[in-house]
Amino acid sequence: MYDFTDPDLSPEGRLVRACMDAWEQPGPDGRRGNLRQVLQTIFHSELFRSRAALAQKVKTPLEYVVSVIRAVRAARPEGGFTADTDGYDLITSLRRLNMPLFDRADPDGWPETGREWISTAALIERMRFAQNFLVAARDPLKQRDFGITGTDNVCDPVALLRTRLSAEQLRDAVAVVDCFLGLFFPGEGRANWGPDRELAMAFLNSADGGVPNSSPFAALVPGTTAYEGRIRGLVAFLLGLPRYQEQ
Repeated sequence: MYDFTDPDLSPEGRLVRACMDAWEQPGPDGRRGNLRQVLQTIFHSELFRSRAALAQKVKTPLEYVVSVIRAVRAARPEGGFTADTDGYDLITSLRRLNMPLFDRADPDGWPETGREWISTAALIERMRFAQNFLVAARDPLKQRDFGITGTDNVCDPVALLRTRLSAEQLRDAVAVVDCFLGLFFPGEGRANWGPDRELAMAFLNSADGGVPNSSPFAALVPGTTAYEGRIRGLVAFLLGLPRYQEQ
C-alpha cells in the first residue's frame, strides 16, 4: 500500500497525488474524472519537464526507422519532400531488427525495455538501415545491399539543407553540423552537443580514408558528387549515434 497522505512523498508520489486531485476536480461539464485535467497535470509537472526525464527510453526498431525518415523530411519549395518511403520498404529492415510487424510470436506486445532491443548486432543493423537510407536513389549500392525492398526509402539531405541555410552557409562546416544536430536532437541544448559535434566536424573535414583534416569541407562545391557524398555520410553517421537510439 502507498500512503498518499504522507507529507514526505517522493516526487513520483506527489505527481500521482496531484493526478488524483485533478481526477476528483469537476470539469467544465461538472463531472469528475476529466482525463484532460489529469494529462495537463502530468505535462506541466516538473517531473515530466525536467532534464532527467529526457531520453530515458530506447527507441524500438519501428520508432527508430520512422524517426530517421521524419528527422530529414521537409517540404521542398518546388513540391514534394526531402525524404520519403512507401512504407513497404521498411518491412525488410524491421525483420532484420527482430520486429516483424504484426508477426510477434507471443501475444503480449513488443517489449519497451532497452535491453530487448540493444545489442551489438542490433546497433549494426540500425546503422546499416541509416546508411542505406542515405544512399542516393541512383546509386546501385542501394539495391545491392537491401534489394528492391529498400529502393523506395529515399532521402536528399542536401535539399533539406537548402531549405534551412543560405548559399554561403552551405560550405560552412559549423553551420551544417549545427543544423543537423538541431534537427536530430531538438530537446538538447547546444552545450550537450560537444563530443558529437567534434566528431561530426572531423567527419566533414576528412576524405573517405578518414585522415583528419585531409579534405576541408569548405573546399567542396555544393552541387557536386563529392559535396553530396560528404553530406549523406555525415547524416548517416549522426543517425547511428548512441544518443539517437533514445526516445
